[in-house]
Amino acid sequence: MDSELTPPIAPLSREHARAHRRMHERRRLRNGGGPSRIRTRLVNLDGPEEESMTIALPTELPVLSAPRARALLLMWNPDAEIDDYVSVMEGDPALTSAVLRAANSAASWPVARVATAREAAIRIGREAVRQITTALIVRSEFDRLDESGIDDGELWDHLLAVGLLAERLAGDAHGPLAFTTGLLHDIGRLSMAGQQPAKYARVALEVESGRPAMEAEAAAFLTDHAAWGARIAEAWRFPDEVVEAIGSHHTGEGGALATAIHAARDLSWALGVGDGLAYPSGSSQPSETYSALVEELGGARGLRRHLRWYREATRPR
Repeated sequence: MDSELTPPIAPLSREHARAHRRMHERRRLRNGGGPSRIRTRLVNLDGPEEESMTIALPTELPVLSAPRARALLLMWNPDAEIDDYVSVMEGDPALTSAVLRAANSAASWPVARVATAREAAIRIGREAVRQITTALIVRSEFDRLDESGIDDGELWDHLLAVGLLAERLAGDAHGPLAFTTGLLHDIGRLSMAGQQPAKYARVALEVESGRPAMEAEAAAFLTDHAAWGARIAEAWRFPDEVVEAIGSHHTGEGGALATAIHAARDLSWALGVGDGLAYPSGSSQPSETYSALVEELGGARGLRRHLRWYREATRPR
């Protein structure tokens, strides 16, 4: 069931509100009742508020808890030390468990098992701690994708792949921020599918039939996941460049971070990683521009090995 909410961003002009009302009414009649109606406000931009009305909006705005928000901000800080990360983990059992799983996994070649957050962090290193912590925070906030029609395993591989590739493509200037933004670039889809799975399952069916995902989302939710994700990022007070990159990840329009996220998304697709709704054909090949990076990763198989390690560490228990 849709929830009552007030849109957190800009108010509607009268003209836009009326257009939305007409569209909503046509859909309601066509569908024998249409989607649930969500309360919002109609604002006269030249004067005081005049009336209320209803439009269809995708879902409640997700709320990031204060401790997790602080942890994400720390993960974006390129000057943070391993002790800073350990202090965050020690106050969050789920984060400690994830780093311990990674440190004690066969892929980490453990000589002996470690038992504390500090030991685990030292074993796998600062960058891996940062990446695992960020991935777990994002995954734990959006772990309810059942019955949404999305292949959640492939979606999380997609998010991790875009994060890992974007960090390498962005270089020192945006590295930590690029990884986090890569993980978050589909946050709008996670929000839609997690909170309205039945509606998103209909989107998934349309995509399976050949309709572009963003077009199907716009028909169902009156917005697409990129635009909705940017609204979430704004409400969570993310940096402007992160908001821009999330909103433009299908076009790459904007600054260096937006360009890196878009390129990483294309490269992950070329390396065979789908997005949970669609899957690349066997003919997809990475551009020669990225040959050095692809070789460093060990090609498509190497990327999948990296993804398995991160996925196992951050899998909900």
